[in-house]
Amino acid sequence: TELALSCQKLSAFRAKSIFNSGISHCCPFILSLQNLYHSSSISCIQEQRTEGESVTTNYGFLTLSDHRNHEISAFPQKGFSEITSFNTGRAVHGFCFKNGIHLNPIQSNTLINMYSKFNSLKAAKHVFDQIPERNQASWNTIVSGCVRAGLHIEGFELLREMLVQGVEPNIFVFSSLISACNKSDSLFLEGIQIHGFAEKAGFLADVFVSSALLHFYGTYGYMTAARKFFEEMPERNVVSWTSLMMDYSNNGDPEEAIEIYCRMRGAGVSCNQNSFATVISSCGTLENELLGRQVLAHVLVSGFGSNVSVSNALIHMFGSCGDVKNAEYVFDRMPERDTISWNSIISAYSQNGLCEESLRIFKKMRLANSKPNSTALSCLISSCSTVDNLRWGMGIHGLVVKIGLDSIVCVGNTLITLYSESGRFEDSKLSFLEMSDKDLISWHSMMVSSVQNGQHRNALELLAKLCRTSKIRNHVTFASALAACSVPEDLLEGKTIHAHIIRTGLHENLLIGNTLVTMYGKCGMIRAGERIIHIMPERNEVTWNALIGGFVENEEPQAAIKAYKSMRKDGISVNYITIVSILGSWSAPNDLLKVGMSIHAHIVLMGFGQDDYVKNSLLTMYAKCGDFTSSNFIFNEFASKTAVSWNVMIATNAHQGNDLHVANAAMDMYGKCGDMVDVLKILPEPTSRSRLSWNILISGFSRHGYFKEAIETFNEMIQMGEWPDHVTFVSLLSACNHGGLIDEGLSYFSSMMSEFGVTQGIEHCVCIIDLLGRLGRLSEAEKFITEMPVPPNDLIWRSLLSACRNHNNLELGKKAAQHLLELDPSDDAAYVLLSNVCAVSGRWEDVDDLRRKMKSSNIKKKPACSWVKVNNKVSTFGMGDKSHPQKDQIYAKLEDLKQIIRETGYIPDTSFSLHDTDEEQKEQNLWNHSEKVALAFALINSVDGSVIRIFKNLRVCGDCHSMFKHVSQAVQRTIVLRDSYRFHHFNGGKCSCGDYWELYGLYLKLSAFGDASSSGFSGYGYVRQLGFFRLVCTISLIFTPVVTTAIDAVPTEEDFVRYQNTALNWAASSNEESKKTNIRCRTCSSFFTFPGLEGTPVSTGCWSWTDKKLLFFKVRQCVRKCQTLGTYLLDIAKETDPVLVQRIKLQYSGKTANRLIAKQVNHGVNDSALSTTVVIEEELAGYKKSMKEIYVKLVKEFIKNGSPKSLKTDYNVGGKQ
Repeated sequence: TELALSCQKLSAFRAKSIFNSGISHCCPFILSLQNLYHSSSISCIQEQRTEGESVTTNYGFLTLSDHRNHEISAFPQKGFSEITSFNTGRAVHGFCFKNGIHLNPIQSNTLINMYSKFNSLKAAKHVFDQIPERNQASWNTIVSGCVRAGLHIEGFELLREMLVQGVEPNIFVFSSLISACNKSDSLFLEGIQIHGFAEKAGFLADVFVSSALLHFYGTYGYMTAARKFFEEMPERNVVSWTSLMMDYSNNGDPEEAIEIYCRMRGAGVSCNQNSFATVISSCGTLENELLGRQVLAHVLVSGFGSNVSVSNALIHMFGSCGDVKNAEYVFDRMPERDTISWNSIISAYSQNGLCEESLRIFKKMRLANSKPNSTALSCLISSCSTVDNLRWGMGIHGLVVKIGLDSIVCVGNTLITLYSESGRFEDSKLSFLEMSDKDLISWHSMMVSSVQNGQHRNALELLAKLCRTSKIRNHVTFASALAACSVPEDLLEGKTIHAHIIRTGLHENLLIGNTLVTMYGKCGMIRAGERIIHIMPERNEVTWNALIGGFVENEEPQAAIKAYKSMRKDGISVNYITIVSILGSWSAPNDLLKVGMSIHAHIVLMGFGQDDYVKNSLLTMYAKCGDFTSSNFIFNEFASKTAVSWNVMIATNAHQGNDLHVANAAMDMYGKCGDMVDVLKILPEPTSRSRLSWNILISGFSRHGYFKEAIETFNEMIQMGEWPDHVTFVSLLSACNHGGLIDEGLSYFSSMMSEFGVTQGIEHCVCIIDLLGRLGRLSEAEKFITEMPVPPNDLIWRSLLSACRNHNNLELGKKAAQHLLELDPSDDAAYVLLSNVCAVSGRWEDVDDLRRKMKSSNIKKKPACSWVKVNNKVSTFGMGDKSHPQKDQIYAKLEDLKQIIRETGYIPDTSFSLHDTDEEQKEQNLWNHSEKVALAFALINSVDGSVIRIFKNLRVCGDCHSMFKHVSQAVQRTIVLRDSYRFHHFNGGKCSCGDYWELYGLYLKLSAFGDASSSGFSGYGYVRQLGFFRLVCTISLIFTPVVTTAIDAVPTEEDFVRYQNTALNWAASSNEESKKTNIRCRTCSSFFTFPGLEGTPVSTGCWSWTDKKLLFFKVRQCVRKCQTLGTYLLDIAKETDPVLVQRIKLQYSGKTANRLIAKQVNHGVNDSALSTTVVIEEELAGYKKSMKEIYVKLVKEFIKNGSPKSLKTDYNVGGKQ
């Protein structure tokens, strides 16, 4: 007993002295008395040490099995396998080493595994080297440790050393090394060797080894080999099925991933969380929410509803399908969230264009102390990849640099896409060059950016650099490179890429095959493209369209027809691109006419007969085959003829020698190019004009805003004995529509059948609906639709929906949109117009819902685009386009124009910016409109004094119309703007449409809270004729006594403030007989009132309605330009009321002093520059009375119902509001 106690005492002192010397700081934890069970034995040691007795050495007597920590007490049986703390494991190892405790093979192997688990591979290698006899487990452990630590090369070196020493690796070594090949781009050959070795050793029967090999081939994109290997596996478990499913999903084939999921369920294999997450993500990629919900039911039954990875996948799926509300629902109810959860919800908002919501979630993420990682920032940057949100993206770029994540590859890739999609190619290129590390997506993104910007050589150079690296190329990369070789000059490079594609085994990919066919067709080697189609394992409509288009480009019509027949035999559906391509293959031979006629019949059966592209192709086909009768018949069937249609007919009739047809075609061409002067120059004599000539002339006048001339031409046509047809009335009703001539329009519509025997068609009904809708008579328009002689089509409902947007009628707008979507569920106009109605009503949530529905249905809004021809070159500009080489000069010019026209009275009308942003951003969005960008470019590059002609594919907005007017006056240039509806000729601050936008815009604002007819208006034409746009703001000056404030010079800001105070005191009174404030410019002796002085130059003025001061005039600008509002009203009166003109002349014909009763009125403004005169008008009492009733009624409506934001102004004077 004494000997034993002495040994215990000596061991304790020895261990204490060793560990306290710094070898291990964990010794007190291991050997402290509180951690040992046998406290009685320890007490004996302490007593003997106190008595000074010597203790005999006995290493290892103090065993670790006495320790209270189960990780340490289990050491004799389980070695280091139970230890979870690196410090604890290191202390135990030190204790064993210093106490001479010999480690058995199991303990040594677990020690190696422990060190490798804590990434201390150097210590693990040291322990491995000290093992005198290594068994298979020792080698397996060290190899697995190297793989786990990322030292893949060292793992393969150990494998070779293991084989040299005659030790056979087991399945765990193979599984580890195959996993190492999956994690590195440069170990593909090693993976092939491991496959061969495993097959030779007979390990492929093991499900773990085969599953690892299956994932290996899928990781490198060899899905054909992976699928074959999967089908040959003798045994499959959930890991095997899930691996193949994940590989298909990661390689861009979600359909196959879903198929594997279905087979997996059919085989009775239970899914795990990874299986569910993969198949749900695949449903999101396909935007198949219905299938995703079915999988969700299986998830809930299986008990994985609260799993984090499954919830993340659900957020991704709902976001991809446009169902952001359900994505929010899943996110809000997650019991715990990881970084992927935040990234998924940010990405969901980003995909649906909700940039502000993405920023809100990002802020919430930071407040939750969840640090943003590269994925979250990438999703956030992606949500800003538009021109409107570019400034947010650039701000996030700054944050990325600040927190040091700009070197992350995925962030750099997103920045490349951000600047590329925003039209900043140079910034995109700079972001790419600044990336220290680049992956495949980096190269591909930059190649796509180069091809989109016409930098084909740059794209090929990028591919060459990529091939010189060790990075793997995929089918998308090669497709982008082949697209850059679609010109004969780059055919050699295209062939080289094709050969490389064959070597890499990607030639069977559908996208690659389609791109190759397109490339060879455009380079004149269509036969090579035909051979590619024959060996393609899969073909779709894009494949056949590319082949047919290639034959057409290479002038092989017979081959194109043969390919068309093969396409139909192949069961591939034909679209309008196919039809246009095949019809374009006809050259001249008459023997093809029968084939063409049979295809024409097929077109009618398929429902493509009304498509304009198809009709133009049919027109060309018949013309080339010499069947001019059929071509003329198709041409006359066009409701709206395009430039292509007229060009074909010009060439056809010129070939026939028909001078009148050529003249008609030339007239229409000049009219559609905005030059009515040349139309009139080549106009035949009235006696020799055909019905087509009259129709072209009426249509030209209508399109250019000459509405009275259009009606006069129609009357002249009748007098000359030419009978109108349905096309004549379409043009005539269109003129009444754009001119606001409702009475005339309804009269012509009713007389079509009764007087002229012309059947009322859908085109004529559309004009009437549009005419009623413009005037706010929506109830009449709705009633007209129910009583139409023909069933309503999409044009009818689209016109009504557009009217609902203008008049803010949300209920009727929804009804019209519903009818429109029933006719065509993919009609983007229905969504866009209804979204505009909701935006005008302030229903931004409904706007977001509509945008999500468009996203889920893959419906895209037609982008705005403008063209301008300068120096015989057509330049195209989009919304906020910054891809032009002169972008810096263009936007600098826009800033200059902004300053210039503001001095002439221009104020941006932000009501045309239908985005839920602040006023500053709305104004900036307006200045990004494509027509403004095109105008700035034309002003920079065109000759002074020349006419600027701009074409736009959509309708011009009211703000751009106002801006063009002011620019034409400021720069003294004639500007012709052609939108989708009509021409606008701007010259000297005036437009040929008669200020349609300003007059109509104000009319809409005044009638926003009631039917215009109930306010005393007989129609928009009446409003236009009276010049009501300016009359409404000065109507009280006509009805009541007027206080005139004369301005000697351009007032300063201080003078203007004093004037405003004066105006408030006079304008805010509720008394019906109250005086109103008026201004007179002494420079030109003109009043801002009605009537003006005789002899004053007629001027339209530059005064405009503002959204802040309803009754305040822009004194500063008007005095500078010596323009007066009163003279404009006098000019209007000359056209409408000759008696009133005579009264005006009598009142101010040199007898002003005798006719006016002047009285000085002091308002407390002591300034020599300001004086007031009370002018009492007595001549126009009868005229004033009727107009005053209209004015008072409008004011009462505004007081009762409120007013739009752009008209709302509160005046607080003397306690009254």
